[in-house]
Amino acid sequence: MTINRKRGHDDFEDLDAEVEKQDSHPIRSFLAFLFFLAVALLIFIMLAVRTGGFREIVSVKNEEWFQTRLAIRDSRIAFPYDLVLTDVTVPAKPGADKAGLIIPEVRVGWRPFRGLSVRLEKPSVTLIESESGAYVPAELEQLGAISNAAGIVEWLRPLNRRATFYIRDGLLTVMDPESKPIRRMEAIQMSVLPIELPGRPSVHYRLKAGPMTSPAGRFDALAQEWLSMEGIGVVGISCEGDAGGAPEGRHYWKGTQP
Repeated sequence: MTINRKRGHDDFEDLDAEVEKQDSHPIRSFLAFLFFLAVALLIFIMLAVRTGGFREIVSVKNEEWFQTRLAIRDSRIAFPYDLVLTDVTVPAKPGADKAGLIIPEVRVGWRPFRGLSVRLEKPSVTLIESESGAYVPAELEQLGAISNAAGIVEWLRPLNRRATFYIRDGLLTVMDPESKPIRRMEAIQMSVLPIELPGRPSVHYRLKAGPMTSPAGRFDALAQEWLSMEGIGVVGISCEGDAGGAPEGRHYWKGTQP
């Protein structure tokens, strides 16, 4: 004889728990799949950036944006998952073998609240100045007058508010056609930060450098701050130069007073 037992409250709870357990399996499996896929992708990127093909891509893109061909000795991923390029150079041009750019380290990464960040560590720029005042290599000419705000804005225009930009402990040397140093600016620090003003996207620039030596003597540290505002252009905020005045732009770099 079969006895039919009426389902109790505990039986229904057990049944609901079993259904929930079965429903959670696909979700957990999908999340696990996404996790392992993300890990595999990160590992793939870490390996891919170490290849010569990747460095060639970076060089080609830089030439498109800044009209400057780069040579990159090494590339890797470093904490906290930044792209690090080491020994980045702009090869010297014929007849100006000492001119060019050397950057021991370029670090590109994502920063909370600021987005993409590009940092140049201890870059060294060497230019040859002709008798006409032009600089070689021509693609770095804007750096020949580094205290010229408009020139710096033009040089960094390809970034177009896409990233924050920093230079740490830069060095700029200008030589005459016989490769004799005639001007030298040390300890160059720069920050470029996109900001939002009411109804007008802008970029904030801060430049510090010094001391600077030239045939006219030794000048104290330079400090400049300005905005590049859409629809207006360059708006100066502050400028501090030699204690005997406040040289600006090419006047400071040339070692003369305006």
